[in-house]
Formats: sequence, structure tokens, C-alpha cells
Amino acid sequence: MRDDLEQEEIKVEKADAVERSIKEWELNHPYLKEVDRYQEASDRISKIEPLKPDLWKKKNETDRVWILDRIGKELSEVYHTPKPDLLQKLKERDELGSYSDGDWQIEINRESLIGDDPKEAIRTYCHEFRHSCQHEQALAYEKEFPVDDPQKAEEWARNLQRYIEPPDDGTKDPEHYQKRFSEYESQPVEKDARRFADEITERVFRKLNS
Repeated sequence: MRDDLEQEEIKVEKADAVERSIKEWELNHPYLKEVDRYQEASDRISKIEPLKPDLWKKKNETDRVWILDRIGKELSEVYHTPKPDLLQKLKERDELGSYSDGDWQIEINRESLIGDDPKEAIRTYCHEFRHSCQHEQALAYEKEFPVDDPQKAEEWARNLQRYIEPPDDGTKDPEHYQKRFSEYESQPVEKDARRFADEITERVFRKLNS
């Protein structure tokens, strides 16, 4: 009888150890941590009342910049990273926004702020905010500081060292432009920023429309 009880206790201890191990893995796994952040970020952003399309329509450009800056504050808290300054600027029509690490600022094309649907503006802002996170994580990795995902941080650091800028003009040599643009879009930092912006934007609007 005693042996049976001891065996049962051992089984319970093993089961508890396995459960603790799984929970620890879930807490520390970079992908699952990122999914949790998507969820928290979209929860926070969806509570920004003026993002509702019927209210966004009534806002002027200055108000809309403030709303995007508010999104930056929420993302900054979730991702534990400083929020870059946000400027609106009349840029080339096909350039929705940009991030400058040297100036530590996001520029968003005024064209993105004109429409009545806030999705494009939010997607653009989130894309550029992600670039600021990438730069911070890459720099931390290079200085051997702790990072969220060492594999990603290393990939971003390598990419940023040999970053391909988008082509300027597609009319002079369309074939060269297309090749260069494809190389630009396929870079790890660009693919990740697009994925991040799409994920946050779609989650936010699912919540706003629910």
C-alpha cells in the first residue's frame, strides 16, 4: 500500500514538473510571446475611440496625427520601447511613410491622412513603428544586451547593415525598377514590418467592428 502511494506521488510530481516546463516554454517562446503582444496591443489600440471610421471622418489632419501618436504610446508600452516622434509630410505619392533611425522619427505622408478610412494610416504607422523596434533590437543584439528574440535580432542586424533602399523612379528603366523593388520588399525587416502592421491593423478592426 505504501509503495502504491509513493508511486502515485512520484507520478503527480512528474506531471507537475511537465506542466511547469510547458508553461515556462510558453512564457519564453518568442513566437507565443509575440502573439500575446499582438493581442495586448490590439486590445489597447481598439479602445481609442476616434479610430472608429464614423469618428475618424470628422477629424482634421492634426487630430489624426494625434490619434496615430496615441497608437504609438500604446505600442511603446506593450513593446517596452521608446516612441519615435511623428511628423506629417508631403512625400512622394507612392511613399506612405518612413522611419529615420538617425533622427529617431516617423514621417507619414499627408496622403495617408486624407482618406475617410483610417486603416491605411494605421497600417503605415504600425509599419514604421516596427522599424524603430527592429533598429533598437538589432543595436541591443550587437552590443550583446538582452533581446526579445535573438534569432530575429541577429537577422535584422545583418539586414540593416546591408539595407536595400526602395528604388526612386520606375519610369527610366521599368525592368531594373521592378527587380530593385522586389529586392527591397523581400528583405527580412520589410517582410516583418508588413506582417506586424497587417496583424495589428486587422486585429484592431475586428475588435472595432465586433
